[in-house]
Amino acid sequence: MSAPLPRKLAAILSADAENFSARMSEDEASAFSELRAARLIIDAQIAAFGGRIANTAGDGLIAEFPSVVQAVKAAVDMQQRLVQAGGTLPFRIGLHMGDVITHGEDLLGDGVNLAARVQSKADPGAVLVTQQVYDQMRGKIDHGFQNLGEIALKNMHEPIALYAVQANNLTTMSPFTPIAPTKSLKTSRKKMPLKSLTGICLGVWCLATLRATVVGTESQTTWIGLALAIFMILRLVSRLELPRSESGPLRGLLIGAATTVAVFSQGQWLFWPALPLVTFAAYIAFHRFKAQP
Repeated sequence: MSAPLPRKLAAILSADAENFSARMSEDEASAFSELRAARLIIDAQIAAFGGRIANTAGDGLIAEFPSVVQAVKAAVDMQQRLVQAGGTLPFRIGLHMGDVITHGEDLLGDGVNLAARVQSKADPGAVLVTQQVYDQMRGKIDHGFQNLGEIALKNMHEPIALYAVQANNLTTMSPFTPIAPTKSLKTSRKKMPLKSLTGICLGVWCLATLRATVVGTESQTTWIGLALAIFMILRLVSRLELPRSESGPLRGLLIGAATTVAVFSQGQWLFWPALPLVTFAAYIAFHRFKAQP
């Protein structure tokens, strides 16, 4: 049995310079000089508030703090001192509190990845924090927090709420665009217009009446009724709101199953109640097949 991974709970700070690669391509000496001056300020504030630098990559870094309060204070001080120094290389900063894996001096794991993704959503000169950090910070520092709403981040299963720290010399951010609720098949049925339901019911009643007048005969009326039934099937399936990735095969499956019943019934009106049952069974079978590993 393998040994458990070394883990701990930490406040993680991710900082990254804005547009550093483009600046290097224009003037390497100037860009490097600005980065070095900014790093002197950032590194000093990390140490002053009890943190340590864990990972570095070019113009970015990951630091850990034993205290969320100290991590936020360090981030705010960094941004304020960078502005006061008059540098032209702004930084984005993101903070998260979570479980991390320790590997020597490095930090790994979802907690580190999340802090880096939060930082990527910050404007230059801003400090963004996750809900976990915000919950620990309320009432413990003098700075305010602006609720920016929820945002979807890469490889995250659910959207997360982010807050911008409000303090002197920190960039003010605009709230994120609200995330639209996911539509389901159930809500799509509820939103089907009343005139569509009325038309479907009227069409079924007309088919039953037409077929009842020609029982036992193979007439043109029978095939007209069959054509109307297929048209209604197409109309009903087209109203379903389905994810784009599966709309094609699922619509085709529903249309094929229901149309097959209509054709094999040869216009017999007693078979029409079977159409919604076959359509529903095809829908369930599609999703069960899709859910299999």
